[in-house]
Amino acid sequence: MGLREIAEQDNAFLVEDGAAGFATDVTLDDNAGNTYPAIKGVYFRVGVTIDPNTGQTVVGEQSHVTVRLSSLTAIPEDGWKCTVADITGSDVVGYVTSPMPDRTLGRMSWFLRGVA
Repeated sequence: MGLREIAEQDNAFLVEDGAAGFATDVTLDDNAGNTYPAIKGVYFRVGVTIDPNTGQTVVGEQSHVTVRLSSLTAIPEDGWKCTVADITGSDVVGYVTSPMPDRTLGRMSWFLRGVA
C-alpha cells in the first residue's frame, strides 16, 4: 500500500469518525439553492490564537471546517452556506470563505464567515 492509500485511510478515521473522533455532519447549499447530501467533517471554532511574531494572545472568533475530499459531491465555493453541529449539538450556520483543497492529503478546508 502506498502513501496515498494510507493517507486516504487516515482521513476516513481522522475526519469522518464521529464515534471515536470529532466528526459531525456537514451540509452545503450552493448559491443556486441546491443542497448537497450531508457528509462527515470536523468543525473547529477557536476564540483565541497566538500571534507567531510576538507570542501575544489574540482574541477573536475563527471557525473552519475540514472534510475528506473524496466524500464531496461538489467542490464548495465562496459564499456557499455551510451548516455544521458544534460540540454541544447546536447547529452552526456560516458561509464558505477561502476554500482550500489539499489534493496531496485528500482534504478540503474552508473558513466560515457570518457565524454568530
